[in-house]
Amino acid sequence: MYGVATMLAWGGWIVLGELAGRSIDPRMAAAISYVSATAIAVVYALIAGGGGQLTAVGVGFAIVAGVGAAIGVIATYVGISSGSTAVVATLGGMYFVIAALLSVVVFEEPLDLQTILGIGLAIMAIVVLTTGR
Repeated sequence: MYGVATMLAWGGWIVLGELAGRSIDPRMAAAISYVSATAIAVVYALIAGGGGQLTAVGVGFAIVAGVGAAIGVIATYVGISSGSTAVVATLGGMYFVIAALLSVVVFEEPLDLQTILGIGLAIMAIVVLTTGR
């Protein structure tokens, strides 16, 4: 259920982001998008009972994750304002390849045949999308 919600929300976000980036500077569109996302995330966390115990390590990882997310969002908005939304969105959506590889190293998750094939197919998709344009 959450995966489907993520897919639908991010699918709409990328199109709305391009529309915003056509109307205002894409960097400002990214900033406004993140301000609204932050407000919604804070309200949701408080309503859903996510205000539990905070640790320095957890907060630190959350901050670094936020930096990575911000870089990704800014790169997406600038990319879709100057290039193909289909290519930028698809390449951006390939973040799971990096996450899958890092999870093998960081969390010692198994690198089974299905994971290897999935990553290989994703890399092939990147090559197909980015060559010959």
